[in-house]
Amino acid sequence: MKKIVLVNQTSGFLVVDDLNAYCEKYDSVSVLCSRLRPGMRPVNPKINIDKICNYDRSSSAKRMATWLLASMQVFFKLLFKYRDCEVVYYTNPPMACFSALLLNNKFRIVEYDIYPDALKTIGISEKNFIYKIWVILKKRLYKKAEKIYTLSEGMKEVLTAYGSAEKIKIVPLWSVSDDFKPVAKEANVFIKQNNLDGKFIVMYSGNIGYTHSVECVVDVAKEMIDDLNVQFLIIGDGKKKAELMENVDHSNLQNVRFMPFQDFSMLPYSLASADLGVVTLDENVSKVSVPSKTFNLLAVGVPLLAISNDDTEMYRLINKYGCGRCIPKKDIEKMVLYIRKLRDDKEYKTQLRNNSVKASKDFTYKNTEMYFKD
Repeated sequence: MKKIVLVNQTSGFLVVDDLNAYCEKYDSVSVLCSRLRPGMRPVNPKINIDKICNYDRSSSAKRMATWLLASMQVFFKLLFKYRDCEVVYYTNPPMACFSALLLNNKFRIVEYDIYPDALKTIGISEKNFIYKIWVILKKRLYKKAEKIYTLSEGMKEVLTAYGSAEKIKIVPLWSVSDDFKPVAKEANVFIKQNNLDGKFIVMYSGNIGYTHSVECVVDVAKEMIDDLNVQFLIIGDGKKKAELMENVDHSNLQNVRFMPFQDFSMLPYSLASADLGVVTLDENVSKVSVPSKTFNLLAVGVPLLAISNDDTEMYRLINKYGCGRCIPKKDIEKMVLYIRKLRDDKEYKTQLRNNSVKASKDFTYKNTEMYFKD
């Protein structure tokens, strides 16, 4: 009887799709998580959900504490309850995979975030004792692991510092639903409900935290205050939202609207309403990672503006598929020129929209099949 258990503290639609794929290959499939949040595809009833503590990201101390507690729970559950199972460790919590060094289970690792490299974002340098120990343990893990899965060529390049490139396989991300498709403006309920008819919509939709360069959207809006048919939408919540709203009010920008996160049922329409989708990522990780929202935007046929440099994974993707532009956050004028060209050149916009849809065909939940290829 083939048994497998997946470890991911906060499991969203990507892990649900992975779990469903493992159900096709294994007799028993379990997941250790605090909660399971499916997207449009339901959770296979065959899956056993075994709870561990919630992930609290409200402060660095609480984040670390809940990571450590969850890692301890994972270790003891694997030791006593799942000792005859194969294990798939995800990088949340990032230290849970160290259990594999003390256990005899066969295991694989899915690297959504690269640790200890990501510790630099919270001020822990390569010279720090914790960082050095983490590197040693990770190299031992990679020697023992059956396989390591990651999301992109850039991430694979970084991970080869810890182990053999032959063990590291790329499994790209995908959109939350196969139902995400382009929606004509005249049939888009989000546009109708929010009185956006006739507007050229530049949209940022996602977290508005201190690692997201959403202020660039406001800076561009200031430069385009006289472009009356261009509407900037900032959809989401986060610690930097209040600051941005104050900036917009102080500058009396009538071309910027803030909205809360949309209900999941509205998401395909809100994203598809955009004429241009803005994607940002923290500079410390942008070289190796692509935000998951990117694949939802591609699926609904939206051209992209990636606020990033040319040495990033976003640039690789956009350059490969011809679905947008990558522009550094300091080059506000280039962003303005790009938006105006997209608004005024219908043929150019259609080309980028078509390229986004074509690109999305490479990023569907069928990518889960790559876990089972040699």
